[in-house]
Amino acid sequence: MLDLYSKNFIINFYLLKSLSIIFILLLFTSITTAQDADAELVFQRTEVVVKNGKLTKTHTYEITINNRSGEEFTDVRIYLLGLTKVSNIEASIKDRFGNLVKKLNRSDIKERSTRQSFSFYEDDMVKEFSLKHNVYPYTLTYTYQEQESQFLNIEYWQPVLGLTTPTKEALLRLEVPKNYKFTVTENLINPPKTDMLSPDKNIYTWHAAYDGKT
Repeated sequence: MLDLYSKNFIINFYLLKSLSIIFILLLFTSITTAQDADAELVFQRTEVVVKNGKLTKTHTYEITINNRSGEEFTDVRIYLLGLTKVSNIEASIKDRFGNLVKKLNRSDIKERSTRQSFSFYEDDMVKEFSLKHNVYPYTLTYTYQEQESQFLNIEYWQPVLGLTTPTKEALLRLEVPKNYKFTVTENLINPPKTDMLSPDKNIYTWHAAYDGKT
């Protein structure tokens, strides 16, 4: 099961009274290909946009499932914490040759209260779906969008599915208004690429990978 709020490697933003933001990044960055892994996060992209006092996040995951044990990542849960709105959930499966073999139907997405299972967020909801194939390897790709108009935390970023599951490529793109104050604390990752050419916004991009070895 893939829980999209349970994260070991975190990018964490807190909004302070001074309107500055603390930005904490913890992520391993070694690169290798794990031939024997049950699954592999081939690509993960998170785009975060702060504009007009609103927060919009778009998440994309591309996961290769190599065997039955890797199918734990085909059961996806997306938690709706607080006033977060989740929309535009899409998912599909391609076989090893890149042929589309399955798409997620809207009716396949279930929504329930987290009161039904142990959770620190008892008043919140979860959207969940399962999409899998019977011929290995295959690749599951899914995307969804989050929107918030009131927020303290901006993003927890974890481009890692598990300690033994490799991440080939991960990208975080942060877009904020010009003069939007925040502090960055980084650990074991290269500094972001910065684009400040626009007159009204700044763009920061981090790249990372993980070899699946603890």
